[in-house]
Amino acid sequence: STQNAEKFRAAMGQVADVAGKAVVGAAKAAATAIVAIGTATIAAGAALFSMAKKAGEAADALITLSVQTGVSQQTLQEWGYAARFIDTDVESMTKGLARTVMAMKTAVKSGEDSLTLSKGLTVSMKDANGELKTSEAMFYDVVDALGAMTNETEREIAAQSIFGKSYQEMQPLIKAGSAALNKYAEE
Repeated sequence: STQNAEKFRAAMGQVADVAGKAVVGAAKAAATAIVAIGTATIAAGAALFSMAKKAGEAADALITLSVQTGVSQQTLQEWGYAARFIDTDVESMTKGLARTVMAMKTAVKSGEDSLTLSKGLTVSMKDANGELKTSEAMFYDVVDALGAMTNETEREIAAQSIFGKSYQEMQPLIKAGSAALNKYAEE
């Protein structure tokens, strides 16, 4: 029995040793997992900060563009969404709007009530109440009037006369029309 008792203690020692090694291994694995979680948390925090910073920068750019163009921030956001589907970027649209406003200014100075886009193609600058249309409403009317032209060459000449060099960037919007722009704005 003394031999059996010693064998039993030796066996228990081996079990304790194996168990101890397992606990140490588990503790190391847990520590590694905790470090990984901590690293992931820090990375996620950095990513969130970066996203927030980018969102802040985007908001600042949106405000600046709104002030520079006179187009509301909401309209610019709507145009940004629509640009994904229409293939005319916001910058081209704001340039087109600015060119429309310049053409309206020239027409008003000349005492005209409409813009002449092409031979006989005019777009009224007055609404149903006889008031001058908003620049956005006029921009949409010009886009639709150009889109209604059946002769592509004449349409390009008319688009170039109002939108200048950037008329080519406006072609997808002209073909889609203001209804498509408004549909995406609602989305």
